[in-house]
Amino acid sequence: MKAFKQKEILEPGFPFKLFLNEAAFSFPPHWHEEIEIIYVESGNCKVGLSNIQYDLKTGDILLIGSGDVHYFLPRLGDSKKVFIQFGLSIFNDLSTAKNEGRFITPLLSKTHQLSKKEQPVSNENELIHQKLEKQILKIIEEFNKKQDGYHLVLKARLYDIVAILLRNIPQKEYTLNDKNKQNEQLERLKNVFEYVEKYYTDDITLDKVAGVANYSVYYFARFFKEAVGMTFGQYLEHYRIGKAEWLLINERDKSITDISFDTGFNSIKTFYRVFKKIKGCSPKEFQKSAFK
Repeated sequence: MKAFKQKEILEPGFPFKLFLNEAAFSFPPHWHEEIEIIYVESGNCKVGLSNIQYDLKTGDILLIGSGDVHYFLPRLGDSKKVFIQFGLSIFNDLSTAKNEGRFITPLLSKTHQLSKKEQPVSNENELIHQKLEKQILKIIEEFNKKQDGYHLVLKARLYDIVAILLRNIPQKEYTLNDKNKQNEQLERLKNVFEYVEKYYTDDITLDKVAGVANYSVYYFARFFKEAVGMTFGQYLEHYRIGKAEWLLINERDKSITDISFDTGFNSIKTFYRVFKKIKGCSPKEFQKSAFK
C-alpha cells in the first residue's frame, strides 16, 4: 500500500481509468497527478482534503484537483462509488487553443464539490450538478459497453465536463508561485511519507520526522496539519492500521498480537483501541467480516 504519491498505470495514449468501489473503506492521505472524479451512486462516504471534510451522499460529485492531498474516512454501511481518473495530457489538443487551453490546468488543480439536491432544481449550483451528472453517467455507460470508438466518446464527455466547469465555476488565478509552493509542499510530504513507509514498525517520534521534512517540530506540526488535514500522529495511526488490515486479510495464520507488533504498536491494548477508533470494530470482527 503506497501512502504517498499514488501511482496508476494509465495508457500513455489515453490516460483514463474508471473503477467501482462498493464497500465501506478508509484510505490514508495520498495524492496523484491525475484528476479524480468521485460520483456516489448510492449510500454515502466521507473524503478529507486538508482541513475540509466532504460528506458525500447519493448523487454527489467531488472533483479532486491534481496534486491535492486527500484521504477517505470510514463510514458505517456500504456505498457504491464510481472513481474516474484522467491525466491532463488528455487535453493536449487544446494546447494551441489560446483562450481555452490556458485555463485547463488552473481549473483542474482545485477541488470542487457539487451536491445533488431535492427536486425541483432551485439554484445555479444544482443546474451545474445536473449537467455534470449527465456527462458522468454517459461516461460510465460508455466505459461499461466498450463499443467501437468508445475512447473517442469518453474523451468527448471529459471535454464536455471541463467546458461546463469553465463556464460555471469562477476562475481563480493560479500563478507560477502557487505551483512552485505546491510542488515544494508535495516534495516535503513525499519525504515524510517515504520515511513512514520504511520505518512504520519502529518508534517514530515527531522530532525525527520533523528533521526529515527539514522543519522544527513546531513548524512541522503546523505544516503537516494544514497540508494533510490531520496531525502526524493521526496519520501514522491510519497508516499502521492500513497495514494491519492487509495482514488480517492476507496472513490469517498470524496472531493478532503478532500483527499489532508487526505494524508498530507497542501494546496489544493500544492496537485494539486505535483499530476500533478508526475501523469501528475490533480486529477480530474486521477479519471475520472480510471472509463472510
